[in-house]
Amino acid sequence: MDKYDNEKHDGEASEGFWRRYISDDYLIKKNIATGIMLFSVIAACILLYFIFQKISLIIKCLGLVLKAIMPVIYGFAIAFVINPVMVYLERFFSGMEYSKGRLTDRTKKVIRISSTLFSVVFAVWCVYILIRLILPQTIDSIYMLVQDLPEQSVEFSNNIMEFVEKKRGHSENLDYAIEHATEYFNNWLENDFLNSITTLSKDFASGVFGMVNVVYKFLYNLIIGIIVAVYVLISKEKFAGQSKKMLYGIFKTKQANIIIHYIRRANDIFVGFIIGKLIDSAIIGVLCFVITSIFSIPYAMLISFIIGITNIIPVFGPFIGAIPSCILVLIVSPMQALYLAVIILILQQLDGNIIGPHILGDSIGISAFWVLFSILLFGSLMGVPGMIIGVPSFALFYAIVKDIIESILARKHLNKDTKTYIQLDYIDVSEDEEDTVNVEYHQLAKQTFPSFKLPFIRKKKK
Repeated sequence: MDKYDNEKHDGEASEGFWRRYISDDYLIKKNIATGIMLFSVIAACILLYFIFQKISLIIKCLGLVLKAIMPVIYGFAIAFVINPVMVYLERFFSGMEYSKGRLTDRTKKVIRISSTLFSVVFAVWCVYILIRLILPQTIDSIYMLVQDLPEQSVEFSNNIMEFVEKKRGHSENLDYAIEHATEYFNNWLENDFLNSITTLSKDFASGVFGMVNVVYKFLYNLIIGIIVAVYVLISKEKFAGQSKKMLYGIFKTKQANIIIHYIRRANDIFVGFIIGKLIDSAIIGVLCFVITSIFSIPYAMLISFIIGITNIIPVFGPFIGAIPSCILVLIVSPMQALYLAVIILILQQLDGNIIGPHILGDSIGISAFWVLFSILLFGSLMGVPGMIIGVPSFALFYAIVKDIIESILARKHLNKDTKTYIQLDYIDVSEDEEDTVNVEYHQLAKQTFPSFKLPFIRKKKK
């Protein structure tokens, strides 16, 4: 009995010792974790301080890194544009070989290489044809514009003066306004405008050697980028597999699935928008050249090139291209400038209502307000490139936010349709005995308008 009591006492003492030990160990671990967290916060603050102190040096280093990898960026951009052509050719050749029963692994590899090379050659050929058709006429239009602009400006000024002289004498206020407007216009035309043209010509002449250096760098990046694009297109599945492997290694499985889903979504949005917008702008440029040539509008090729390029920019692109084009033609002939304005207006209506929706479809998925918002936001941050990529970027962000909100609403057993919330007053959520969630949507009372009668209208007495 005494032995049993001693063993029991020793067991209780040992249990208390281990309880105290575990408790102390837990407290030690908790204090260590708190210390590590405080150290990390302080280290992050110090790091941010030094980053802000050396921000100019960091930006310079990033610029050097960006300059070094610019051929790779060119390569990925070229591969992104060429990929739809390569996929189409690969499916076409694979279908032919499959129908003959010869679609082996070696044949697939040969088809991939052949499709990639054919797509690159096709893209280079398209660019060559485009340059061959557009560049000579564009250069001739610019040369003719620079050569004839001073004489046309003087003639335009004389026409305005003749028009003003015919209108004099009708009113003192009108004469005063015409006199000051004419004086201001002549000063601007003879001094500011011509001086700007002269300065621009001198700067262009002095910057020829700088342009040669820029062209050399561009061609170097382009050639290396084409080689990089070939490697990317041939091994795109391997690169995709390595990227997925890295994502599943870094993130949890569910998080990696979500990231891969939105990467696919981003690819669909960007391919649908950018490729579609390029095709749409090319069609508008060709139509503009055909119509302006029929109406014998001067600088037809230059104007069509401007209209086609600026049409890539959503919403503001038509105005950015139309204003300088109309000003150029206005100096030559005001009536033809009016014709050009009408032509551009018709083309933009055709593009906005028929061509654009047919090519782009519902690739964006956001309303016109958010398109305008994204253009203003990204345009102010990144300039013209931001205006081009801003719409698909914001469309992707909009899709992510929409999915998050709708998943939260689904967990709360609430309706995901926006129409339900337009006239909503409040929501009642209750659970019955079987744990079934009942949701009642109470809408605002319909607004009634009082009947309005004009006081001077009276009913006829019978």
